[in-house]
Amino acid sequence: MLRRRSLPEGERERIENVGTLVASGLIAGESITSIVLAFLLIGGLTLPKPAVAPMLMNGLALLVFAITAVALIVPPLRVARANRSA
Repeated sequence: MLRRRSLPEGERERIENVGTLVASGLIAGESITSIVLAFLLIGGLTLPKPAVAPMLMNGLALLVFAITAVALIVPPLRVARANRSA
């Protein structure tokens, strides 16, 4: 996607580095959440059954994923475009 936009090499590298940092943060956050959840389950916490249909839950998860993807991709590209035109 960055190659299609014909950004200068420095901008492309900066955007890729920011993306790598954000992805690393998401992975670390997921790991911490899993560890906390595991300790809660070991401690006897039971999770309630979802009150909505599984298909609706899958659709909501897909929607959240799409919004997150757009939020992580579009702003850096806008900044790069603004820096290039300035």
